[in-house]
Amino acid sequence: MLAQAIAQARANAVIHHIPEIGDIGWTLGSRGFTCSLKEIANLSEKEDWLSIEDTSLHFVFKIGSATVRFYRGEPDKPNRRTLRRTHSEVLQESFLFPEEDEDVIFRIAVDTDAEGYADNIYLVCFRGESVVQHWIIPYKEGAVSIPVVLEDIAKSEG
Repeated sequence: MLAQAIAQARANAVIHHIPEIGDIGWTLGSRGFTCSLKEIANLSEKEDWLSIEDTSLHFVFKIGSATVRFYRGEPDKPNRRTLRRTHSEVLQESFLFPEEDEDVIFRIAVDTDAEGYADNIYLVCFRGESVVQHWIIPYKEGAVSIPVVLEDIAKSEG
């Protein structure tokens, strides 16, 4: 459901992108981001497993007890901004991975096609600046339960 909401947000951004009036790639990216914020916030009002932690432009949300942020791009090519940790992620690390010394963060990566529509959406686990693992989230034919995936990660690491 989360991936479907993000894909719908990207579609809304593309549909409202009008280069003839001056919209550029930056406009599309900004609109895609803000539409995604709105869709995730709307979904959080309906689902107990999803909550919003920070509504600023940092936009931090939780899936179960895991702190998550999202970015546009490929799962194995994050930028520095994507890898910045929030205070809640520092706290999460000590809760989920108490024996680890390195940073553990979760991100949703939204890979887009040439027009800006969501092509693939991934759940990505980073340790430091390295991808530990990523999972494609099937959203076109059905939703996957991300809270279950995150619980499994915590159990396998602990």
